[in-house]
Amino acid sequence: MDLPGAGQLCFLAFITILTIVAYVWRPGRAAPPPKEGKTFRVRGVPLEWDKTRVLSFLADQDSVAGPCIWSLASEVNGGDGTATVSFESTPPPLRKTLTGNSWQLPLPEETSRPRQLTLDDGFLGLTTLYAPPPEDHKIDVIAISGLGSHAFGSFKQKDGEHMWLRDSLPHDLTYDGRHMARVLIYGYESGVAQSKSIQTLEDLATSLHPHLLALAEPTVRPIIFIAHSLGGLIVKQISTILSGSKKDDDRRLLRAIYGIAFFGVPHDGMDISSLIPMVEDGPNRFLIESIGNVNSQILSIQQRDFHTALGREYDSEVDRNGSWAMDGPKTILVTKSSATHCRSWENGPEHICAINRPHSNLVKFGLNDEEYDKVLQRLKGLAQRSLTARKRIRDSGVKLVLVPYLENRDFVGRSGVLEDIKQQLGYGHRQSVVKPRSRVALYGLGGVGKTQIALTYVYWLHDTCWDVSVFWFHASTVERFRQGFLSIAQECDIPGYDEPGADVLSLVKAWLGRKERGRWLMVIDNADDTELFFEPSPSSASEGRLSRYIPECAHGSVLVTTRNKQTGSRFIQGKLPIEIGKMEEGEAGQLAIPQEFILDYCERRRKQHNDPDPDTSVDTQLTRALGSLKAFSFITKGTDQTLDMHRLVQLVTRKWLVNKERMSDFAELALEVVSHKYPFGRYESRDGEIARASLLQSMAGYFYYQGRWEEAEKLFGQVVETRKEKLGVGHPSTPISMAYLASTYRHQGQWEEAEKLEVQVIEIHKEKLGVDHPDMLMSMGNLALIYRKQGRLEEAEKLEVQVTKMSKEKLGADHRLTLISMGNLASTYIEQGRNQGQWEQAEKFGVQVMEIRKAKLGADHPDTLRSMHNLAHTWRHIGKTSEASELMRACVRHTLLKLGLDHP
Repeated sequence: MDLPGAGQLCFLAFITILTIVAYVWRPGRAAPPPKEGKTFRVRGVPLEWDKTRVLSFLADQDSVAGPCIWSLASEVNGGDGTATVSFESTPPPLRKTLTGNSWQLPLPEETSRPRQLTLDDGFLGLTTLYAPPPEDHKIDVIAISGLGSHAFGSFKQKDGEHMWLRDSLPHDLTYDGRHMARVLIYGYESGVAQSKSIQTLEDLATSLHPHLLALAEPTVRPIIFIAHSLGGLIVKQISTILSGSKKDDDRRLLRAIYGIAFFGVPHDGMDISSLIPMVEDGPNRFLIESIGNVNSQILSIQQRDFHTALGREYDSEVDRNGSWAMDGPKTILVTKSSATHCRSWENGPEHICAINRPHSNLVKFGLNDEEYDKVLQRLKGLAQRSLTARKRIRDSGVKLVLVPYLENRDFVGRSGVLEDIKQQLGYGHRQSVVKPRSRVALYGLGGVGKTQIALTYVYWLHDTCWDVSVFWFHASTVERFRQGFLSIAQECDIPGYDEPGADVLSLVKAWLGRKERGRWLMVIDNADDTELFFEPSPSSASEGRLSRYIPECAHGSVLVTTRNKQTGSRFIQGKLPIEIGKMEEGEAGQLAIPQEFILDYCERRRKQHNDPDPDTSVDTQLTRALGSLKAFSFITKGTDQTLDMHRLVQLVTRKWLVNKERMSDFAELALEVVSHKYPFGRYESRDGEIARASLLQSMAGYFYYQGRWEEAEKLFGQVVETRKEKLGVGHPSTPISMAYLASTYRHQGQWEEAEKLEVQVIEIHKEKLGVDHPDMLMSMGNLALIYRKQGRLEEAEKLEVQVTKMSKEKLGADHRLTLISMGNLASTYIEQGRNQGQWEQAEKFGVQVMEIRKAKLGADHPDTLRSMHNLAHTWRHIGKTSEASELMRACVRHTLLKLGLDHP
């Protein structure tokens, strides 16, 4: 039997409610006539009907007198409601002595298909007695009656109408003052005398199984069983069945069973001597004999399997029990030992609650019943501990929610779109005729609220389906997409992600694709560039670009937001994405109320003439600006205290800077501020320093491309020291920073420092990547350049020949790195041409590089223009003056057209 480990189990608590004395079923006793006030079940009630509508419909039927509707709740399947009803006088169609009668009443023709109400008194299967509002629904309580008992009548007050599972318990189990429990009863063929059932104990449990599966769709809430007599054995048997299953729904059901209250359950068997005469040789005799207390092999096996299935983790609640006087006939069916022998390590008083009732009345409680109060306290304890345990699992990190934004509790409207997403993805909704999709896309203009809608759905999903992991990342660029996958790898500690040369995208895809990872949702935000994810031709999508790294599996779903309808359609494989258009009038009204308040506030502030304190005017203006932008949802505060600015605000700001010709100034200032103001105070940790190093590298790169070598050198130096200390020299990012610093030295003519650092980079690459890795070849080329600049031409030539040869073999003759190395070698030959006359070699490589670049990159590409310039220089030196002049004129013409007159 494949059983779940103890780590998967959720603190399962038991309460054994004990009886010593029980009534005896007397053979040959005639069934009593129906009692007036008997309760019937009404199935098939339309969901839009309330109690008044049901009452009116029944009252209009012939021969119906004084109907009283006690409860009305939607059933587990979500398609109909079920009511419980009693009559002043039982209608003739239901006046039969045998349980199992039914009466069909056709409904008015208001729907597309014929429908009817069905009244019965058998209560077979699951019946919902109470269902709280969906947002308050936190646990399920399922009651199962015992041998020879009625599913509903067993729990109904003796000689009264009060049914505590329906009339009291739902109102007494609360969370934050709101009703939280859905209460159900389960009925089965449990008769003793004249029974026609041939079911065994295992058959009864197997029959319960499909009814419980309905609770697994879409989300399993904590389940507490209330089990009387034989019902307890059925619960134990279904538990062992679930533990032996490999199906996901079964495993989720088993983990959801948080508590079982056993009422007089014969764990060690019961005295069946008084029952055998009633059964005689009936088909149910085997069932009765299997639960006897004399050498019951079935119960012994069940006890063993039940121990194994549910493990040894449990919560306990101490209750001091007093003694009681035994009443009723002195015939004992279930002994104290048998009733309390559930699990050997739970025989203490903290797991036992004594009830002053005979066996048949053990679960019958009236109003203001002190025995009910005892049971209620135990059930409250189970319910509270189930919620605590569930929260503990949520917070344990087993299921992750990697979302960069806090929940926007002020979000209004878009309820129709949210419902479409819920229906299409299927989480939190029962499966309908339409099969849930694995991918859904939202598209619309920038600023219409796609991200906020996705965020609202994600937080709803987290509350509703807490076993679903959520991974959210931006996809506006390749870098952000890769960073999103890297975040998943880091948070989930995927093996191998931090190894040199690791293909993180493929690792994450394979990791998420494995079934044992459980259910997950991936949110890909701002996926606006089709070519970033897909090849230009839809027919080649299977060989696509970034899209090939998005997992496709039965347990995972993808939600995409995009401004590009074509991109959205490609993501969901040709199906129609959900368009996010303008808000409906009602939704706009909801948003207009706070906006009107903001505008009124701003107008009143404008009319005030009091100048702010000069010392605080900048802070005040900033606070006001941020407040207004946050109020309009243009700025969202993240979980890490960062502010994410809406694209419209960024666009307006950039436009203003362009108009004022201040873009470059503020770009530089922004990089500098971010680099120096990175929040070390709160995040002063290894990860924080690494993140700051990345920001410093961006700032240094900005200075580098501006030619501000001294400033770049200073920042690159800080980056190298941090990465060496925190990541080590073998980490992929460390030699990259070292190479940039060496290049900065080279541009300043600091040849000794540049050479020393470049040699270190080469040694690191050789050890970590191999001699023919592209990074290694690039570093060798850089070192050759340093040699050439120092006049060490033979050393430069030797190194560049190696690089060119390995690049051609490894990467191909037309690869960019190969062309760079050939160009560098040609430049070395030019230098040697001045000193040693090697112009022919320079010309040969110069022509090859220029022709390949023209064919591959185009005549006006900067690399091609550079090759043309170098070749013209070579031709001039070897006397090919006319060719040199013509090539140089072409180079100048293309340069002017491509780069402009004022380009450096």
